[in-house]
Order: sequence, then structure tokens, then C-alpha cells
Amino acid sequence: MSDPHHAIFALPPGCDFARQFALGLLARYGKDSPEDFARIRVYVNTRRSARAISEVLAAEGAILLPQIIALADLGNDPFAPLDLPPATPPLRQQLIIAQLVGRFLEMQPNLAPRAAMFDLAKSLGALLDELQGAGLPVDVLDSIDVEKHSAHWERVLSFLKIINDYWQNHRPDAAPDPEGRARAVAEAYAEHWQAHPPAHPVIVAGSTGSRDATALFMQAVAKLPNGAVVLPGFDFDMPAAVWEQLGPDHPQYGFAKLGGLIGFGPDIARWTDAAAPQPARNKLVSLALRPAPVTDQWLAEGPAMLPDLPQALAELTVVEAPSKRAEAQAIAVQLRLALDQGKTAALVTPDRVLARYVTAALQVWGIDPDDSAGRPLPLTPPAVFLRRIAGLGDGPLLPVALLALLKHPLCGGIEDDRKAHLRWARQLEIQQLRGGPPFVEWAALEIWAQKSEIPEIVLWVANLRDALDPWMRADGERALQDWLDLHRGAAEALARGCGQTPFGQLWEQEAGQASLAIFNKLAAHADLGGMLSRSDYRALFSSVLTGEVREAAFRPDPRVAIRGTLEARVQSADLVILGGLNDGVWPRIPDPDPWLNRDMRRQIGLALPERRIGLSGHDFQQAIGAKEVVLTRALRDGDAPTVASRLMIRLLNLTEGLAGKDAPAVVAMRDRGRQLLDWAARLEAPAEFEQPAARPAPSPPISARPDRLSVTRVETLIRNPYEIYASYVLKLRKLDPLGRDPDALERGKVIHLVLEEFVKETLDHLPADAVERLKDVAARVIESNVPWPTAQTLWKAKFSQMAEWLVEQDRAMRAEGFPFADGLEISGERSAEIAGRNFTLRAKADRIDIGGSGARIYDYKSGSAPSAKEVAAFSRQLPLEGCIAAAGGFKGVPATDAEALVHVALGSGGKVSGLNEAELDSQTVWADFVSLVAAYSSTEVGYAARIRPQFIRYKSDYDHLSRLGEWEDGDTYTVQEVGPL
Repeated sequence: MSDPHHAIFALPPGCDFARQFALGLLARYGKDSPEDFARIRVYVNTRRSARAISEVLAAEGAILLPQIIALADLGNDPFAPLDLPPATPPLRQQLIIAQLVGRFLEMQPNLAPRAAMFDLAKSLGALLDELQGAGLPVDVLDSIDVEKHSAHWERVLSFLKIINDYWQNHRPDAAPDPEGRARAVAEAYAEHWQAHPPAHPVIVAGSTGSRDATALFMQAVAKLPNGAVVLPGFDFDMPAAVWEQLGPDHPQYGFAKLGGLIGFGPDIARWTDAAAPQPARNKLVSLALRPAPVTDQWLAEGPAMLPDLPQALAELTVVEAPSKRAEAQAIAVQLRLALDQGKTAALVTPDRVLARYVTAALQVWGIDPDDSAGRPLPLTPPAVFLRRIAGLGDGPLLPVALLALLKHPLCGGIEDDRKAHLRWARQLEIQQLRGGPPFVEWAALEIWAQKSEIPEIVLWVANLRDALDPWMRADGERALQDWLDLHRGAAEALARGCGQTPFGQLWEQEAGQASLAIFNKLAAHADLGGMLSRSDYRALFSSVLTGEVREAAFRPDPRVAIRGTLEARVQSADLVILGGLNDGVWPRIPDPDPWLNRDMRRQIGLALPERRIGLSGHDFQQAIGAKEVVLTRALRDGDAPTVASRLMIRLLNLTEGLAGKDAPAVVAMRDRGRQLLDWAARLEAPAEFEQPAARPAPSPPISARPDRLSVTRVETLIRNPYEIYASYVLKLRKLDPLGRDPDALERGKVIHLVLEEFVKETLDHLPADAVERLKDVAARVIESNVPWPTAQTLWKAKFSQMAEWLVEQDRAMRAEGFPFADGLEISGERSAEIAGRNFTLRAKADRIDIGGSGARIYDYKSGSAPSAKEVAAFSRQLPLEGCIAAAGGFKGVPATDAEALVHVALGSGGKVSGLNEAELDSQTVWADFVSLVAAYSSTEVGYAARIRPQFIRYKSDYDHLSRLGEWEDGDTYTVQEVGPL
């Protein structure tokens, strides 16, 4: 094998690379002694490939296995013939560069927020890796010419000087970065092997040489007397003339580039004599993916493929699903069918969301696929728990944040301790947090615990406070180790709860161990973290909390696999499904490079962005060569239409252009896909279809109906009687929110308090400085009753803007009447015998003035006032308050007809609107009200839902109970009697 050209082998697309490579290895070296066979050194692209090859060798009878090493470990090879310190750990590098980035951002704060410095540092580290892997000096960035580019790129290049600063002045022990060390190892082996070639075979198998360091290593191996390189998914059908025209976006470009480095062309030998599973399909795909400049070869070479086209498409299925969910369901059905037929099956997709959808769909049959990726660490329970704790401390503890921690499955210990913890958390939620203060007040919680007279609850609350207080009270800038200790201490204390297990279940299982490893790595390099604020630490923790874990409880079915495109290069199955074949997913659109544009990368010799498209295309070409293949895509992703992958489009265009869309093979290919979608839809369809609910109009017994209402609820009775039924008859109440929010209700309460206090203080007369007095009152009331700092500022500003207008309106009100001393927020009621029952109407008037001929009743609105039409139809609050005043129902206010009924709206700059004379006729208004109540005092009238929905601007708390959505506002309803509760 001394000729490099003869040291290069390949296997065609679609074959089971791991199996065929192992069989070829046995065929060449299997007759050697077990000791000599064990001396063979094999470098593979992934550790999973190493396991697959080892399993085949063991199954075929190999007594001793060769040394199989993942190329990812090349940089850490302890036997490498060079004296170079270990690579700087990526986290250590990130922390050092982050300090440089932080100082740069202090000088140019408009460039990026400080919280981004760790992500920026990671991105700069990736660029540094790329430079080192390509063998480029760091100062090559200084040679970039940006005269033809915008000024933005000049700023970018000035920022990139941070990399040079790090490399020259801050690199620990002058150590290389991981990619640079991998390249140095490859170069060292190449130099060493020139003088001392190993006696044992050295083989690189399954790699495309996409990394520069790997390509150099493959070149060194190919020059060895006993060296060999075995390429996966090599297109043997491509003409030699096309080989010279391949661009970076072509699937075979990587091999052409590698051939230029090592010295081989398209006429290389096969590693084994095994034929491709689908040679006719491989030829079709090869032609379909020809470079754009030679696409005219479709016309020249395509007709010769027509006889073999039915064979190429016989076991190819195309699924174009209406949605990603439907695509996942169809894939799951196909995987299940494969198992029933005794086949192995694999889904190959770069779309992790689709992979999770398929995993969930397979659970219906109890099938757990062997997912090569695992679960994203940030989404695992331990990481979520840690992120929630890290998110605290920027302000007072919110009830919703506390409850999110308390209900997390890792909080509160294990077994009986956990059960008690959940029981007390539920009591705390209902009795204290819902509808309580907007922020958690530990003193109030401790009083609540003591009132329970249960010592365990007292201890439980004390433990919670002790666990969270150190983290919540930490302020200013601290060393990284301090933040780590506080964060970990809070997490472990909460996980332990009142139990004896030191950490609960926090650090158990793979996810817990991976999360603990993050803390240990940060602690190991904490000396380089510098002084961090809380937000800095949170940004750092989020930046390093990456990766994926495979949990031990996950017991996969060995016959069903979900693989990423990298793993699929060297492993195959009887059935291969290529999922997510949409543009932007496969091939994935290259991520925007924040540092170098395409021209700048070209200037210094870095790979262009379209190289990733070519790698993705090679993964497609390798996977589609399997014996039985299903291509799937979703026509829509959410609400947005999608575009099919350019790889799929080229294949279908060539196929349908050659044979026509109505060709039997083409029609059958699509029909098989439609059949899968149909089966998936039928599996999801319910056995019986439930009829939509009718519009409800329940009629409970008269004794169960309300005999008292507030004037504010009369509008509800008119417009949405069902809400009265649900709240007064069924006595259902919406749970109070966790804490309080500065919503419209709170704002309305504050407005009424301010105006009530102001009128009381100025009851005798309006002083000359009334505007300033109103502002002072507003500030005092808001500071006393509004605990939200932001809301305080906004509402004070609002009152300052409205103060002059409010004083002017108050002066105009006093000109018409005098505020009744007890007429501010005064309660009143009026009762009457209606349909044989005593019915009481209650009210609380915002303000009652005594005018020349009667009461003047005012209603303050924080927003806008109802229109005259709304008042006449259903907004009856003020007219009914006039009826109560006429009957002397307001405490201390003499019985008198209303002289005026006025809305004072503070929204949109303020507006005063009085009701017309018809609404002042208390006898007519009361008679109408009595008629309304009398109507609902008969079982022939039900509490229908939304019978007057005009102008409804809000959702009722009971819409879901009435099954709104199954019926519409225009639907008829039938009164239905309901029995006593």
C-alpha cells in the first residue's frame, strides 16, 4: 500500500458501513494471529461507530479486537510523538476571553450588553478553534481588507483583536486550543511516521475529512506502507469529468478536496465486493445532485436510466404531510410496520423537534427508540431546577417563582418527606400565596406556619427561608466561586428539604451527574472568573449549561433508531427514513457568522459557509442509498408554509421529468406516502365522534337562584346570565392569582382611594394649591398601597398629568352640589318583594353630592365610560344607584331623587359624561329592574350564555365551563331544568 492512490478505499452510499468495513478488515487481516490483529489501529468518526464495528467483529468470531479510536480523541492522544502541553479546556478559554470581552464592552458599551460577554467569548473561541484547525496564525485576521465593506466590519475586526490579545498575552502555559492540538498531533504523526512507519496497519474509516486536522491525519495515514483510508458514501457513478467541477455545496466535494490533498481521483477501489443495496437508485441520485453547471447532463444521461427507474423507485416512498405532527405520526406508523415485518429501522434527521415528536408518537405502542442524541441538558429536571434558582434575586421573591420551585419534582426530599412537602406546599398556595401580597413576605409565612400549630410546618417554612435567603440577599459583585457556593447551597438545601438525604435526588441519574459536572468544571476554573454580578453569573451559567444526556432509565428497542446525520454515515438499517426534508433543516441554512462575512473568510482561507450544505448533501446521499427508504417533509411548520429541501426537489424534478408525473412508479411512490398519512390519521381518529355541546341555558330551582345582586352584576345578568348561574348557583369561583398584579382592578382601587382621600381632606373648600395637594395625596396613597416600584412611578406620573383636570372637574362638581360628608364610597341597598321572594340590590357609590334638587351620583372609571347605547341596554350601575338613592338606601343620605348621574372617565385624558333624563326616572328604571328579576324568578327562563354579547371586551371566567367554541353566539338555546345541588 505504499502508493497513496492504492491506500484509498471507499464504500458506496447506502451500505452498512460499520458491517462492511468490519468484514473487509477480517478479509484482509483475519488470517493473522490474534495478537497481530489486536495491533491494528483503526480511527473512526464517532465512538458510536467504534462500538458498531466492535460488535460486528465480535459476532464474526474475532478473538481479539483491534484498537479502535474515535478521531474526536486525536488531540488527546497520550502516545502522540510530540512534546506539547494539553489543550486549554474550552471553559477555561471562555472565562479568560470573557474577561477581555468585558473590558472591551466597558469601553464600547453600545456594542453589546454585558450579559452577552460569555456567549461572545464562546463564539470567539469557536473562531479561534477554526483558525487553529486550518493552520492559520491568529494574526491572519489583521490581513483582512475591509475597504470594500461597510464600517460595521471595521468595528468587528477591532473586536476580533481580542483573540490576538488572548493568544499572545493570556493563553495559560502557552497551551494550544483543542483544534490546534489535534492539528499538531496530526502533523507530529506525519513527521514521525516518515522516519518510523509503524509495522502494524493504521486505518482511518468512516470520516469524510471535513475537519482540516482530520484531513491532514488521513493524508499521513495514506502514505504509510500499511496505511489505509476507507471513505463512506463514495459516489462511484460520478464521471471523472464532473469530479473537477465540484463546488463546496456538492455532496462529493469533500472527497474531491481530500483527493487533491492526498492525491487520488474518482477511480478508487472498493473496500469490499459487496454491492450497494440500491445501485439503480444511487445512479439516479448521483445524476440528480450533479453540480448546477452540468445539470444539462440530465437530458443527455437521463434517458438511459429510464429502464432502471422502476427498480430505483420500487422501495422509495415520499410523504408530504400537512404538518410536522402529521409527519411524525406517519413516521411512527412506518417504524411500527417495519417492526411487525421483522426489519430494523432508523429515522435519520437533523430536526430534533421532529425526533421528539416521533419518540412521543411511538410511546402509544410502548416503543422506545434508540436515540443517538439523547435529551438536551437544559431541559432536564435538574437543569430546570438550577435555572429557576439562578433566575431569582433580581428583586423580591414572587409567589409564582416560589411555587415553581416548591412544585418541582426535585424539591422537598424523597419518599415521605416529599409527600409532606407537597401537602404543605398546597396549603401554602391556597391559604397564603393566592390572592395574597405580590411578593413573598417570610415574616407573614412564619406567622401562618405558627398559627397552624404543626411543628413540622414551622420547621418546613424555616428551612425554605434558610435555603433561599443567602442566595436572595447576595448583592454586588462577587467572585465566581462565591456565586457557585451560594447557587449550589440553595439547590441542595431545597432538594434536601426536611429529610436526611444530603442532596435529595438532585445529583442522581445522568442528568444530575451532568449538572454537577458543570458546577465542578466552573469551580475548577473559578480563579479566572473575575468579579461577577448576579446577572453576569446567570449569563455564564446559561452559557455553559449545554449538551445532551442519555438517561439510564431509557431502555431502547435495538431494532428502532433515531440518528443524527453524523451517526447515520456509518450505520444503516433495513428501512431508513429521512425526516424533516425541508430547506433550512436539511440542508440546514448556515448560521450567520457574526465575525467574518463570506469574502473575509475567502481572503484568509477559511471554509465558506456553503461547505456545510455539501456535508449535509453527503449525509442525504449516503442515507438515501439504503434498501428501503422513506422521504418525509411537512408542508407547513406551525402557521408558515415550508419549502422542500433542494436535495429532494432535484431528485423529484429529475424523476418526474424523465418518467412523467403519471408514470406508475412515480404514482406508486407517492401513493405509499399517502397511505401512511391515511393510516396515521385513522389511528388518531376517535372511535366515536362526540356532538358539540349546545348553547347552555340551565334553569335551576327558584330556591337555588340568587336573591341579592350588586349593581355591578346586573350588567352580567343582562348580557351573560350563565355567569350568574355559575357563580351564584354553582358557587364556583376562579382561583385567586398567585400574588397580585398591577392590573386594571388594582389601578381602579388606587384611583378611588386617592380621590376619596382628597375629597375628605378638602371637604370644607378647595384650597388655592389644590393641584399640588392632589399630587401629594396621590403620592402618599400610591406609596402606601402599591408595592410595585414600576407601577408606583407610572401611576404617580399619570396622576400628575391628570391632577389639574381632576381639580377643575371637582370644582365644577362643587359648583353644582356639595360633597355629602359620608357620601364617599358609601354602601347602600334596596329591597323589594319580587315574584314572591324578597330581593335585595346592593351598591357602593363612588361619590354622592347633594345638589339643589336632589342627589348627584358620580362613578369614577379608570378607563373609558360606557356609551349611551350601552347604558340604555345593559350598563345599569348608575341608574340603579339612583333608584337606591330615591328609596333612601344609602346610609346617611336622605331619600331623594337623583338630580344627575355622571360618569367621570380618567382614560384617554379624561372625560365627563352625564346620563340622559330617561335614566333619572327612578320609578321606570326600578320597574324595569323588577321585571328583569321577575323573569329570572321563573323556571321557564334559564341562565343562557352570552345572550347579549355586543361590546363584550373581556373573556368570562366561565366561558370554558359553558363550552364556548362548540357553539357560537348566533346559535339558539333550549332551557334545560337542572336539579337541586
